[in-house]
Amino acid sequence: MRLWTIAVLPGLATALILLIASCAPAAAPAPAPAAPSSAPPAAPTTRPPTPAPTVAAAPGAPTPTPIPTPIVALPTPTPVGETPKMGSILRSMLPGEPSSNDPHTTIQINAPVPFIYESFLRQNPASGIIEPHVVARWENISETETILHVRQGVRFQNRPPVNGRTMTAADVVYSLQRIGTKDPRFLRRSQLVSVTKVEALDDSRVKVTFKEPFAPFLTYLADRFNAVVAKEAVEKFGNLDKVDDSIGTGPFLFERATPGVGGSLKRNPDYWQKGRPYLDGVTWSAIPDAGTLIAAYRTGRLDMGAEFWGGVSGEDKSAIQRTNPAIQFRPVPEVRPNVLNMNVTRKPFNDVRVRKAIHLAVDRQEIIQIVMGGSAQLSGPIGPRLFPFYAIPEAELAKMPGFRPKTPQDLEDAKKLLAEAGYPNGLTIEAEGSRYIPWINLQAMELAKGQLKKIGVTINITLQDQATWFATEEKKDFNFRSRGFTTAVEVDAQLTVRHSCGASRNFGGFCDQEMEKLIAEQRRTLDPEKRKAIVLKAQHLLVDKVPQIFLFEPNRYAVMQPWVRGAVPGVGLAFGYVENIWFAK
Repeated sequence: MRLWTIAVLPGLATALILLIASCAPAAAPAPAPAAPSSAPPAAPTTRPPTPAPTVAAAPGAPTPTPIPTPIVALPTPTPVGETPKMGSILRSMLPGEPSSNDPHTTIQINAPVPFIYESFLRQNPASGIIEPHVVARWENISETETILHVRQGVRFQNRPPVNGRTMTAADVVYSLQRIGTKDPRFLRRSQLVSVTKVEALDDSRVKVTFKEPFAPFLTYLADRFNAVVAKEAVEKFGNLDKVDDSIGTGPFLFERATPGVGGSLKRNPDYWQKGRPYLDGVTWSAIPDAGTLIAAYRTGRLDMGAEFWGGVSGEDKSAIQRTNPAIQFRPVPEVRPNVLNMNVTRKPFNDVRVRKAIHLAVDRQEIIQIVMGGSAQLSGPIGPRLFPFYAIPEAELAKMPGFRPKTPQDLEDAKKLLAEAGYPNGLTIEAEGSRYIPWINLQAMELAKGQLKKIGVTINITLQDQATWFATEEKKDFNFRSRGFTTAVEVDAQLTVRHSCGASRNFGGFCDQEMEKLIAEQRRTLDPEKRKAIVLKAQHLLVDKVPQIFLFEPNRYAVMQPWVRGAVPGVGLAFGYVENIWFAK
């Protein structure tokens, strides 16, 4: 295992508006509602003029450079005068069982990771600011060295073999090393590619070192899946795939799970934020179809849903509102660009002319309207709604060949490209589909199948079960499929994990040396405007090389019954800070 390091840089490009004093322990973020006197001091709740994550600067360190951050959801206001209540069970749902609950290896955002585990830092779902979490503060001692100060008093959940012991710097070191493991199972290892060393200075301090300045580092520390795990749990269980092997520092403990039925979590009585969580527990039910989900909201059988835990499309939102106008909805952009993914190491996709032909023929507008009910927008390699500062704007995309509404010339150009590639009479492509999450893993491909017939391309779709789908993809044993790519809320992740040579989620095998140079350059560029120019150049290169057929970024709505309080659904944190949710009933 290679040792990795982490550093927060002076003038870090992901650093942002609010500075937290580094010479004193940072306060734990408080909930939106007024809290009891035992609660931690409140974190900033107002949206800054230019939202952006935050760095806790070392004494005398230069002020971090502000940079635009993704658009995030606003909090649900708590009525004035209400006092949070203890108790109640939050009822939610899952569309299918996650095959892994290991925060460092899973790519399934329906895993209950954020309830059980906690990331080093976290990104406020209302403001976009990077805040302290189990790492209480950090200081920059050079452009390539940072010291992380571990929060005191944090304990692992009281389950064997960890048995409620105190979290220390050694746990932070172990977790960072494990995330960076050079093993295909560790799908976020590319996030720490610039880290060269991580070491515990004592029980409360971790020193991390980079090979060069690393602009996205803080945001990666706030990725919900980059969580602290206990070494003895990994050693006992071999991995953490089973939800009943999950032992973190979070507000809820695993209680039970029945495949295909549901499961439950219970309140962690030893949680480090005193007086939290408010809820006694969380349950989830397996609800595989939208009709059953809508009925559950209408009848009050579900309290809240977001993302894959019961988030809904715009069409479903309207259906629920017609009968239940008091239900609360919050739009939450998803960090999941949807694409048609090609294995570019295999024929016919190893020929860029074939890829360009498909790019020209696929009708994104039709897919958005039919598959998403209009609840999505065009997206290139980087989502323009999530990353408006960096992305090719949607208005510009809508005028570009392939992304624009189809024209006869687009289809003729596509046929010419196929003929030049040696397919004058068209070709047949074997594709894979899955009903795991149909609108992501099947329906876009089914619609594209009809569209591609217009240029002589026949698509044969073979259905795979969930386990086979993920297993074949990780082994790069596939041809053509529809999927979404969830990443950290960081523009570097949008580029790196899918398009860098050998990256953890570059399942299609795309490898381009010019792209490698651009990715490396934007990572070490701390000036936002200069970094933006590099990122735009990288996007245009990807549109030209077509490693994937870029489709759209979805809009989903978080759903909350009228009695739900303290929930702030946001990008990357489906339920917001779950310890702050309570019920006014």
